[in-house]
Amino acid sequence: MKNQLLSLLFLLVTVSLFAQKGSVTGTLTDKDMNNEPLPFANVVLKGTTNGVSTDDNGKYTISADPGTYVIEFSFLGYETQTETVVIEAGKTVTVDKNLGSGSYTLQDVVVQAQVNRERESALLQEQQKAVTITQQIGAQELARKGVSDAAAAVTKVTGISRQDGSSGIFVRGLGDRYNSTMLNGLPLPSNEPTNKNVALDLFSTDVIQSVAVSKTYYTDLYGDVGGANIDIKSKEHTGKTKINIEIGSGFNNYAFASNNFKVADGYKTFGFYNVNKPTVITNQYQFGTRWSPNRKSNPIDNNVGISGGTSFQIGEEGRLSIFATAAFENGFVMKRGYQMNIGNNRTIVNEDFYNVNKFDYNTKTTGLANIAYKINNKNKLKLNSVFINSSKSDVNEFDFLNENQTNSFSRQTVTEQNKLFVNQLHGEHELSNRWDLNWGGSFATVKADMPDRITNTLLESENGYVFNANQPASNNRYFQLLDEVEFSARALASVKVIKKADEADYKGKITFGYNGRIKNRDFEATQFNFRINSNNPIEPNNIDSFLNAANQANTNGAPDSFRILTGRNAQSLVPF
Repeated sequence: MKNQLLSLLFLLVTVSLFAQKGSVTGTLTDKDMNNEPLPFANVVLKGTTNGVSTDDNGKYTISADPGTYVIEFSFLGYETQTETVVIEAGKTVTVDKNLGSGSYTLQDVVVQAQVNRERESALLQEQQKAVTITQQIGAQELARKGVSDAAAAVTKVTGISRQDGSSGIFVRGLGDRYNSTMLNGLPLPSNEPTNKNVALDLFSTDVIQSVAVSKTYYTDLYGDVGGANIDIKSKEHTGKTKINIEIGSGFNNYAFASNNFKVADGYKTFGFYNVNKPTVITNQYQFGTRWSPNRKSNPIDNNVGISGGTSFQIGEEGRLSIFATAAFENGFVMKRGYQMNIGNNRTIVNEDFYNVNKFDYNTKTTGLANIAYKINNKNKLKLNSVFINSSKSDVNEFDFLNENQTNSFSRQTVTEQNKLFVNQLHGEHELSNRWDLNWGGSFATVKADMPDRITNTLLESENGYVFNANQPASNNRYFQLLDEVEFSARALASVKVIKKADEADYKGKITFGYNGRIKNRDFEATQFNFRINSNNPIEPNNIDSFLNAANQANTNGAPDSFRILTGRNAQSLVPF
């Protein structure tokens, strides 16, 4: 009985001793990351060895004897905060803190941190916190995989494919009309008259920070998206001042070994083509380029690029960052082989192209300037300008049997030039601890020019090749121009909602805003057909010996001559 009384007395004394302590608990949040929990931060009662680290949810609890303490909150790269707290026996005190990063002068050393959104880790963190399903690929991953442009980048995403020889992107089988393309969250105009979206291969990795693909609809998008939205983020400066210079070269073995690589007459090395459409088709011969292409020996691919950026402090809180890049690349490709056209029943060969030679020369010139002004931790402005000039010269030659089983020769010389110029202004503002405002405006222009597509078809005769006099359209020159101007704007406001009295963070957010775009598109196409009245032999590589100003006639029937036809009648220049 005595032992039982002693045990009970000891238990009561022990419980009484433990009950004399109190505790302090709370949550630490990250001010720079939208008040997300801050794990692994240090919480210490100053003057004691009593301290803990916050858990994955930013929570902490410290037990201590009753008394008045100074509690210190710290984390590497963040400002240290303190608060006086009174701990009472048997009671729990709640102290929540919101820590933010800052700059510190320690023996003349300033420590600063800035997120690099080209890194996979930063993009994965953004995806984890996003309320929409989005896949992102950063510039670092693109470089590691050897990706050269945005079109190749999106094919690295599951469910997206690209048809060979085409700039079209298919998302789970859905093509151009179901997708949309944006630059920094604002829409882009198309460079193709029959397409809704801009060709993604215009954007080289020199100007890409990341590519985000959303394969599900969300409220920020326009209502014409059924497949995916592709958002290209342009590069910004991060880190130290730097300048990069890149130079490269290569060759296509067929093209390099050939002494007969063919390029359209008038086509410029750097891809800035300038050929005007004729304004008069009678009495004057106004075509400024030759029918036959020029020849180039042992062509070599080249690429050169320069990029650089810097940033500097403005005032106590402001920082101005500048990034710019310019690049040029070209490429020569030659292909040889054969080709067959299959009829609608997939069994009849309409034409047999038994000898095919293709000469492709492509250029791309890109430039980007990005200026970001961080006014303070709550306000930021960004100005982006992107210029892209893409051009190509394709010379395609075919020896074939036509429908009448006559040996024939056809050449089509295609020149194209696409110029895209985009200017954007963005703003990010934290109006209060609950309200945020993001806005942006864009002015974009596209000029897609096919300045002189040349088609020749010749028939083989006993004395050599002759023109197909019965079909004026078999020898023609075609001019096409697309001018598109687009204004777009967006404004999104968000407010944090749902918060309990004993919690530091809001559990929800409501976002509302406006997306708008105004587009103006002008398209013009004119084809000049040549009605030829001649059976004289013609050399395929010297078409200009006959189709020139000296042999042009203004009426039908003149021997050894040709007449130009277009539009609705012989005098008309009305585009088709």
